[in-house]
Amino acid sequence: KNMNKSFPKPTEHEIQTTIINYLRYKKYYVMRLNTGMIENKYGGRIRLSPAGTPDIMAFKKIGVNKRIYGISEIINLIFIEVKVPGNKPTRLQEMKMEELSSFGAKCLVAHSLEEVIEGLSNKT
Repeated sequence: KNMNKSFPKPTEHEIQTTIINYLRYKKYYVMRLNTGMIENKYGGRIRLSPAGTPDIMAFKKIGVNKRIYGISEIINLIFIEVKVPGNKPTRLQEMKMEELSSFGAKCLVAHSLEEVIEGLSNKT
């Protein structure tokens, strides 16, 4: 028997599912964001999320900041664009992640769960 058979590469959906399950295990609130279009009953189409929006949004409270005027929670907000190995985000996706980053969100492009784990461990 040939023991060197290669395994099929995971699909983008399989990678997303693995990442979402991991984030939920780590106590993040996770949403899968869809940017597709759906038809309404009048024959029109409705866009679900703005074009270029990353595939996954996740957040959780990571601390509390005590201030003179009250207490505010510190939230870790992450957007993840999932790609199969070898693929890159489109320019529109890159621009959307730049915009989200400008508001304080962390944005990652992930080809695997390992890249997400590494991205979460980086504090910058």
